[in-house]
Amino acid sequence: MLKRCLMFKDSTEVKKFIMFFIRRSITFIQCCSFAFVWDIFYADMINNPFFRKGNWVLIILYMILYHLFTSLYGGYRIGSERITDIVYSNWLTIVIVNFVAYIEISLIDRQLQAVMPLMLLSAFQLLVTVPWATYVNRLYFRLFEPKKLICLCNGNEPSRIINKFASKSNKFNIIKTIKVKEEDSIFFDQLKGSDGVVIYDLSDEKLSKVLKYCVENGIRYYLVPSLGDIILRTSEIIYLEDSPLFMSKNEGLSLGQKFWKRTFDILFSIISLLLLSPLMILIALTIKLCDGGPIFYSQERCTKRATKFNILKFRTMVVNAEKDGVARFAQEDDPRVTTVGKLLRRLRLDELPQLINIIKGEMSFVGPRPERPEIIEQFKESLPEFDLRLSVKSGLTGFAQVYGKYNTTPEEKLKLDLIYIQTYSIPLDIKIILMTVKVVFSKNSTEGFINTQKKLKVYLDDPNISDFNVDESIVDFKTSIKEDVVISDQNKR
Repeated sequence: MLKRCLMFKDSTEVKKFIMFFIRRSITFIQCCSFAFVWDIFYADMINNPFFRKGNWVLIILYMILYHLFTSLYGGYRIGSERITDIVYSNWLTIVIVNFVAYIEISLIDRQLQAVMPLMLLSAFQLLVTVPWATYVNRLYFRLFEPKKLICLCNGNEPSRIINKFASKSNKFNIIKTIKVKEEDSIFFDQLKGSDGVVIYDLSDEKLSKVLKYCVENGIRYYLVPSLGDIILRTSEIIYLEDSPLFMSKNEGLSLGQKFWKRTFDILFSIISLLLLSPLMILIALTIKLCDGGPIFYSQERCTKRATKFNILKFRTMVVNAEKDGVARFAQEDDPRVTTVGKLLRRLRLDELPQLINIIKGEMSFVGPRPERPEIIEQFKESLPEFDLRLSVKSGLTGFAQVYGKYNTTPEEKLKLDLIYIQTYSIPLDIKIILMTVKVVFSKNSTEGFINTQKKLKVYLDDPNISDFNVDESIVDFKTSIKEDVVISDQNKR
C-alpha cells in the first residue's frame, strides 16, 4: 500500500510525510518508556510537581531533548547512514538525555533519587534501538529505489566523487557520465528520466544553462562546489536599491565575536581541565609507569597568521621513536606505538593537553586543526588557497574533524574550514563540540586511512614527501596528487 502511494504525482511529498513519522517513531518509543518509568518509580516521590502539570512538563522536555540530540548526531538519518551509525547516534543520545533527566528529577525533589530505574530504562532503550534501526532502514529501501543520477563533468571524470556516490549504492545509482562540451547542448535530452544530476567543474556559462534546465524540469542537482562557491554561499545578501548583491566583509571575526570566543575558550577549557584532571593524572601515571619516559610530546605547528607554537600531546610512542631525525608514517600495528598509546590514539585522549594551549591563547577550542609548517608549504604547492584557513586560530576540534576523515583531501578540508570561518557563532562552536563526542568513539573518522597509506607507498613519486608524519593529514596531500591512480586501482580490485 505504501509503495503504491509513492506512484502518485506528488510522490516526493508523500515520501517526506511517511519518513517524518518513521524517523520520529524512535523518539515516541523512547519517550513512552521514560513516561512509564517516571510514573512507576518517581512521580509519587514528588508532591504536585509544577502544580500537578509537572508530569507532562518533564515528559515533553524529555521528548524535546531526545529529538534535539538525535537530530544533532544524525540518529534520524535513515537511508543515509549505516545502521551501526544510526544505532550509535541513538545510544549516545540515550546516555546524555537520561543523565540530564536524572539531574532534573533530583533537582525537583532537592535530593538524589534512586538511579537504578533510569539505568534499567537505559538498558531497555539501548536494546530496542537495534531492531528499530534495522527494521526502518530495510523499510526505507523497500519503499524507495536508488536515485538514478547522471554525472555532468568537464574533461576528466571526477572519480573520487563518483566513488563516494557508489559507496551509497542502495541510495544512489550513477547510470551515466557525460563530458559536457561548450558547444554541445544535445545532452539535455539525456537528462530526461533521471532523478537528478551530479555537476562537477563546469564552466560558468554551461553551469547556468544546466541549472536553468534543472529548475525548469524539476530535476534535483548535486553541485560539487569550488572554493569560490563556498565563499559566495557564506556571503550576506544585501540590496542596492533594486539590485541584490553578495557581500562578504572578509574581515575575519568581529571584535565582539573575538571577545565571546576567547571567553568561551577560557571558561570551557578551565571547566574541562577540572572535570578531566583525574583522567589526565591517571593517563600521565600510566604513561610514566609504562616505560619511564616523558609524559608529554610537543611538536611545532602553525596557528593564526602562520604563527608557530608548540602543540602539546600525551606521548603515545616509545622514546626516540624517530631517533634518526626522519618523521615517518604511523603504520598499522606500529611497533613504536606503546600499549597505552594505542588506546589514547583510538579515543583521541592524547589530545587533552592541548587544553593548556587553549588557555595560553595559542589555540581555540574550535577551529581548523593546526598543521606542521612544512606540511602547509607542501599543500600550498598544489593548493595556494590553503593558507586561508590560517585567518583564525587553530582548534582542538573543528568542521573538518567532525565531517571529514583521515583521507579527506586538502581541498575538501579547506572547504569545510572555510564554511566554519565564514559562518562562525557560539552556537555553532557548541554544536561542533557536541558532535565531536560522537566522532571520538566512531571508527568512521579513520576510515580509509590504512588503505590510503598502503597505496601511497606504491604510487607516490616523490620520496621526500613520504618522510612527513601522517599525524594530521599529509595523507590527504598525497591522495590529492595520486587520486586518479588510486581510484583506478580500487576499481580494478
